Amino acid sequence: MLGKKGQISIEFIISTLFVLLIFGVGLVMFQQRTEMNFVFFSSWEAKQNADILARNINNVYLMDNNSQLQDYVYWFEKDRSVEAGKYNIRVFYDVNHFVDSPVLADINWVVNQVNGLLLFTKQNGQVVITNG
Repeated sequence: MLGKKGQISIEFIISTLFVLLIFGVGLVMFQQRTEMNFVFFSSWEAKQNADILARNINNVYLMDNNSQLQDYVYWFEKDRSVEAGKYNIRVFYDVNHFVDSPVLADINWVVNQVNGLLLFTKQNGQVVITNG
């Protein structure tokens, strides 16, 4: 009698450990996937903002002088910024990670903070970007 009870206890312990092992592996995989999704979403959101800014700059550049376009852009969380190069827009979504979009125009970036209404104005063949 005692042999069967001991065997059932050992089988129960082994089964419980096996279930906990599967649960632990699943939890680690879920955490890794969640972190990957967050990084992917941040990259996608940065690319979307870079494309919006580049599209607005290119549209204004193709208009007549003194043409103006307004758009709302929000990119104000920690470790996020926007830089304008000579012919591209770089949107940083982490300290060392960015995406960029090409632009046709020479850019004059006079923006303090990319958060809210931005004005895109063509002046003497250059696109000037200011806060609204």
